[in-house]
Amino acid sequence: MLHNPLNLKRSIEVTSSSDLDDVLKVKTALHGLGYYELPDYGMTTYPDQPLFKSIKKFQSANRLKKRWDHEARGANREYAMEKSFRRSRSFSKRGQ
Repeated sequence: MLHNPLNLKRSIEVTSSSDLDDVLKVKTALHGLGYYELPDYGMTTYPDQPLFKSIKKFQSANRLKKRWDHEARGANREYAMEKSFRRSRSFSKRGQ
């Protein structure tokens, strides 16, 4: 079983099948870590390009494999997102 620190219901996708609460959780977490810059229209519950750019920035800054891609399919994407957030927590704790 994969650890899911944000308790996401589904993976985040470009399509409308993403859970809107999950999108907000991910945006809030990335914003809190300094990776999601609020767009002029504010933080919404919809997946947007700033979200996907912030995910890529987060992965790059934490030297994570960029296996997560908003066009990827299925469990591989979900696994990579969960792994990314799990690793970020350990990086945050080390930096304190």
